[in-house]
Amino acid sequence: MQIGIRTGSLALGRNRLTVDHVLQCSKDDQGVARGCWPIEIWSGGRKPEVTYLPENNYYDIPAGCLITDGLDNVFMGGRCICAEERAMGSARVIGTALGTGYGAGTLAAFQALGKKQQEAINHLQEQQK
Repeated sequence: MQIGIRTGSLALGRNRLTVDHVLQCSKDDQGVARGCWPIEIWSGGRKPEVTYLPENNYYDIPAGCLITDGLDNVFMGGRCICAEERAMGSARVIGTALGTGYGAGTLAAFQALGKKQQEAINHLQEQQK
């Protein structure tokens, strides 16, 4: 790890969180976590480049962003989710990272119990109400 490096190689998941998804505050029927932080890109200066989301809105992070492509039993949360670099500039903040970590853990636990993935998604969505 290097000081001042906020992102590196990003994992490949079943879905990828995109900048358009973030800026359009897209809602997803497979959403398991939410984000609302603006996109912050630090390019080495004293201040970040900030792109704000529409006021009083949020975006969903689909379950597929937390599940690795090609491996059914590896889940990701926090700064490890599958996202474009600029989208990660919004999703990497602590509140969203906690939500994706909880989502990944819930998906893994339901799978370990032999339950369907959709049951875990429904459970997580119910908790978001």
